Amino acid sequence: MKKYLFFLMFTVLFGAKVNAQKKFSVYGVGFYNQENLFDYTHDEGKNDMAFTPNGSYKWNKMKYESKLRNMSKVLAEMGTDVLPNVGCAL
Repeated sequence: MKKYLFFLMFTVLFGAKVNAQKKFSVYGVGFYNQENLFDYTHDEGKNDMAFTPNGSYKWNKMKYESKLRNMSKVLAEMGTDVLPNVGCAL
């Protein structure tokens, strides 16, 4: 009887340990305001004349592409301080 009781207790404890080893995944979500991302051409109906080559900001293709490169670096690195080699999933 002791052998059966020992076997039953061993099975229950081993089964509990196997079930306790669940793996969870963690995902990061990042937010970046792109409200003021303007291209360098005027769009009809939009107040974006300041972001044209002749506007007050002298916005041109070089500045626009530089801003896109910088933003892509920031977006790619978001969350990597908390989730190394993973970053933000969304």
